[in-house]
Amino acid sequence: MNPRPAHHGFKWLVIQAALADGPAFAKTYAGTNGASRLAALWTQANAKVPAAERIAGDGLALEVHGDPASPVMFVTLPPPAANNEAFMLAFIPTDNVPVHFRVFALEKGTFPKTGAAMVYLVETTRTQRHNFGPPSDDAPDDTDRGGFVSAILEICDGKRKPLSSTAIGA
Repeated sequence: MNPRPAHHGFKWLVIQAALADGPAFAKTYAGTNGASRLAALWTQANAKVPAAERIAGDGLALEVHGDPASPVMFVTLPPPAANNEAFMLAFIPTDNVPVHFRVFALEKGTFPKTGAAMVYLVETTRTQRHNFGPPSDDAPDDTDRGGFVSAILEICDGKRKPLSSTAIGA
């Protein structure tokens, strides 16, 4: 099953906003009205598809931690139904000034050999989409925040390398 346009479109809108202008992204979503602005972005993604394909924003949530100018942010999406739809996004600030973000997603997938459902972690940059596979070998279908964060830390510490990378953008 292909990703639903509204769900997938929202994921890309928020990722592109974070990667295009980190300071503006932090200012827009880390402030007091960040959750309502995120909900407006969900509405914007839904407006781009026919009414029958729109998805309610049930479960959409934003968490902001740390300095609002350089926050760690988590976005929980409505439950994914198709491959490449995200359970959760993480925006991790770099040491750059002004702030830039590393963007990670925990996504629904299918194991190619068996067709079994699986979860995988990806990092998206301005030019690449890196697939790191399941969040952990011990819990390959774990959608828990703790497993997601542990996997991100391993990647940021250089302990995990991507299984594959795909060029994106033009």
